[in-house]
Amino acid sequence: MRVLFLALFVLSSDALASKSLHFKLTYKRQPIELAGKHFRHNRKDWGVVTDGMNIGTPVQSSLFVLDTTSADYEVTLCPNTDPAPIVGGWPSCFHAMNSTTFRRISESVGSDIMMDDNSTFLIRKFPTFHMGKLGIGRHGAATPGLTPYRWDRLCKKAMAFWVGLDWCMSEMECGGIELCHENSNTIFVNSTSDRYWQIPINGIALGTYNAVVRGQAVIDTNTDYIGMPKKYLKIFTQTYGISWDGLYGAYTVECNATKNLPELNFKVVGGELTIRPGQYTYWQRPLDYCVTFNITSGMMGFTKNYRHENGGCGRIN
Repeated sequence: MRVLFLALFVLSSDALASKSLHFKLTYKRQPIELAGKHFRHNRKDWGVVTDGMNIGTPVQSSLFVLDTTSADYEVTLCPNTDPAPIVGGWPSCFHAMNSTTFRRISESVGSDIMMDDNSTFLIRKFPTFHMGKLGIGRHGAATPGLTPYRWDRLCKKAMAFWVGLDWCMSEMECGGIELCHENSNTIFVNSTSDRYWQIPINGIALGTYNAVVRGQAVIDTNTDYIGMPKKYLKIFTQTYGISWDGLYGAYTVECNATKNLPELNFKVVGGELTIRPGQYTYWQRPLDYCVTFNITSGMMGFTKNYRHENGGCGRIN
C-alpha cells in the first residue's frame, strides 16, 4: 500500500551570516507530531525540512525545522542539570549555560551567535527531536516586540527553494532567486497575506472532475500533506476507490493502482500547478517546481524543476 502524499510545494534553505540573533526560548523537548496519527502510521510517510545550524560559543550543532508559517526563530533550552538527549546523532536542546555569548533578553527571548553549518544542503527528516525552528514566513508572522523580522537585512529581499530526492541534498538561496532559473514559463502568483505565504486557488481538477473554487492555499513546511475541502476529497476518493485506513491514519491506495490515478491540478492566476500521482502517493520525489519568494513584492514564482528524479541526486538535466 501507498499512503496518499499531500505535499504542497514543500521547500528547502542557504546561509545565515554569523551574528548574534534574538530568538524565542522554549523548554518543551517533544518531537514534532502529526496530530491524530496512529502508531502504525509509517513515519517515513511524513517528514519536515530541516537545516543544520551552529549556535553559541563554543559551537553547539543541531537540526532546526524551516517554518514558513512563522517569522521568528525558536530555540529549545536544556535544563541546567539535564543533558541534551541525542536523537539520530543530533542534540535536542541548547545548553545556554555552556555558551559564553548567550544573553537572556527576557524570560521568553534570548540572544546568541547563529549560522548555518552548511551553506548548501538541507535535510528532510522524520518528525523526531529538533533543537528549534527557523521562521521564514512573511513579516506579519513575526511576534511583535520579541524577535525582529530578519529578512529585511538581505541585500535582495528574496529567497529560492528546491527540495531534492529522498535523502538527497536540497537547497535554499537567501538574498536571491537565481537557484530556480526563472524564465518565461514561470508562474508568478501574488501572496494574499502579510503573515503567510498564501496564494489564491481558482479551481481544482482531479482527472475528469473540475471544480471552480474561490479559496486560499498556505505553503506550510511543517507538514507533507495537502488539505482540501471535504466535498472535493470525497469525490476524489470515491471516484478512484481510495479508502480511509483508520489504523494507519491516512487514505491509502494499492501500489499497482497509482498508474490509474489522475494528476492533481490547482488553477491559479497565470496557469496550473500540477502534482503528479507518483508524488502525492509518496511514490516519487521531488515535486516539479523550484519555488521563489520575493519578499519586497510579496510574489511567489513556480518554475519547472530542472533537477529532476531522472537526473540523479542534485544533478541538473
